[in-house]
Amino acid sequence: MALNPFFCVNKAHVMKGIQCSGVVIPPFWMTPFSFNMADTMSGIQMATAGNAVGCPTAPFPAKGAQLSSFCNLAGGDATLLQAIAFGGNGCSGNFTGIQAALFLGLNSVEGDASGIQVVPLGLNVTKECLRGIQIGAANWSTEVAGMQIGIVNYCSKLQGVQIGVVNICSEHRVPFVPIINARF
Repeated sequence: MALNPFFCVNKAHVMKGIQCSGVVIPPFWMTPFSFNMADTMSGIQMATAGNAVGCPTAPFPAKGAQLSSFCNLAGGDATLLQAIAFGGNGCSGNFTGIQAALFLGLNSVEGDASGIQVVPLGLNVTKECLRGIQIGAANWSTEVAGMQIGIVNYCSKLQGVQIGVVNICSEHRVPFVPIINARF
């Protein structure tokens, strides 16, 4: 376990366990900047500013949880819970798990996503296939095998349901359908 309560960056090549930076010191003062980085991880990263894991030559994908106020990043494939207050969650490979932003932000997966992407006042993006659910103001995925719930939903190929004010599936004969768009 690595713990540093001040302005800090914790860095590890292989992180197994807990990587924590930034703590609450009474009376309610929190370290304003702290960041965790690891080339590979199997465990939990917690920071006030953000967490990053990933290396192009990583021997195994990231597994565990990333919890921060502003940003969580996974380079390569990941099986994670990524949770933030506002900001962004990102994965440059395939993602399995939950990406959640409490208020506003961006959840982004460069590859396939299996699981849940939630951001009430923001954008969910899966560049390849979403197998699961996206809940946000705006949702975008190349392929959906599941559900999108938002004000604006977009996909090229749909095998599931879109619920929103504007639902777009570019490969359908009728690409725009308001309220509910379903295809099985």
